Amino acid sequence: MRRIDLIVVVVYVVGVFALGVVCRGRQRNADEYFTGHGAFKGSLGIFLVGLSIAASFLSATSIIVLSSSAYTDGIKVLCCMLSLALAWAIVRYWFLRRYLTANNRHPYDIVEARFGYRVRLCLSVLFFLQRIGWMAVVIYAPTVILMGAMGLGLAWYWPVAIAIGLTCTVLATIGGIRGLIVIDAVQFIAIAVGLLFIIGAILSRLDLPWNGIIANLSERGHLSLFDFSPSLVKPWTFWAVMIGMTVESVGRFASDQVSLQRYLASESNAAVFRSFVINLWGAVAVCTLLVVAGLLLSVWYQYNPSSARPKDSDQILPFFAMRELAPGLSGLFIAAVVAATINTLTSGLNSMAGALTTDFIVPLGPPRTPAQLLRIGRISSIVLGGLATAFAGVAVHLGTVLQTSQIASAFLGPMLACMVWTISKINLRPKAVLWGMIIGSIAACTVACSAATTFWVIPTGFAVAMIITWIDLGLAWRNRLLRGSIELS
Repeated sequence: MRRIDLIVVVVYVVGVFALGVVCRGRQRNADEYFTGHGAFKGSLGIFLVGLSIAASFLSATSIIVLSSSAYTDGIKVLCCMLSLALAWAIVRYWFLRRYLTANNRHPYDIVEARFGYRVRLCLSVLFFLQRIGWMAVVIYAPTVILMGAMGLGLAWYWPVAIAIGLTCTVLATIGGIRGLIVIDAVQFIAIAVGLLFIIGAILSRLDLPWNGIIANLSERGHLSLFDFSPSLVKPWTFWAVMIGMTVESVGRFASDQVSLQRYLASESNAAVFRSFVINLWGAVAVCTLLVVAGLLLSVWYQYNPSSARPKDSDQILPFFAMRELAPGLSGLFIAAVVAATINTLTSGLNSMAGALTTDFIVPLGPPRTPAQLLRIGRISSIVLGGLATAFAGVAVHLGTVLQTSQIASAFLGPMLACMVWTISKINLRPKAVLWGMIIGSIAACTVACSAATTFWVIPTGFAVAMIITWIDLGLAWRNRLLRGSIELS
């Protein structure tokens, strides 16, 4: 890495730390540290929360997956935009209206009020398993990018991974939810700017008119949008993306504490709805930039072949950035990767520490003062950051970044099923919801280990969890009918 690029990255990271400290606000108790409780007010607050919701899931994993998939598979990746829009409509007009009326102090309070503490505890355990795996991938993905960018061998994997994990852990521990939301919003803009520079650099150096670019992409089948193949093994089919990514997106917006925390940080329900609109447009804009970058890279290497080009498509974007971008702009790309990593990892650590404190320590431990809970929350952030960094070593052996990220989300489907039943008005037994989550998780993990594309992992877990609960409901209705028949006779 050139000296100017290193300076850009260092200045960026120092600036992020300073911003997190300045904007962290008063942290007198665990509630202010984990949820903020309406601290973000006015139009600026709506804007910050909206970008933070989008940024919390736009990790370095997203940068790699969308750009590399567009590089190899073309605009089929754009189907994810349709799934994102569908998921947004479901959450905005169905879930949020019901969830926000419960006036929760903490994300999963509504679950305990509906089904009791055991179901809430099971949901929190699944959230931990899902998030710790996801954050391991979040550390793994930028580690791969940075190693490729700096030309480092495998021996450097752990030093780079530990540096990333430690940086994010310290920031999450200091900043709290207020600092993290501000950082998320600023870094989301930084990611968009970095991608615009990359796209501009490719277009300025690619001696080819727009019609030539389109013709090249068309000849290689990269402009074929829909693949209606019924195969369960083939990735990026219309069915896999629309079903798999829609269920995943709804699950992240409706059952993941990272999103639920941000809803509680808004000053009112109306502010949440507006923030959610900003989240959609921001996510669509950046995802589109990633797809465009991947497509242009595929054209670039058709006309500028390189024997040093990596065979792994996950490495293609950092390879181009470090080889072709001007000094300083390469550093801006690395800074964008760091930004995406900090977004997701710090948000995940804060939400996991919040779940550990409010769902485990408070109900199961002795009474503690608000100051003690705040201290426990900070210690939890440090411990969980260490665990996520350690698990990043496992992610190396699970396949591509796309495969690894989907496997890490195996528990998201059952979590979504639990939240769907929670906000429904159907009379269910808590035990049925509990067993639905357990069996759904087993089913999702089974699919994750099969030959099926990983897009089907989350929908399988969701469907099985829903079906198990429906079976119990049907049996309960049948028993009632039988008792009624006996009483009548």
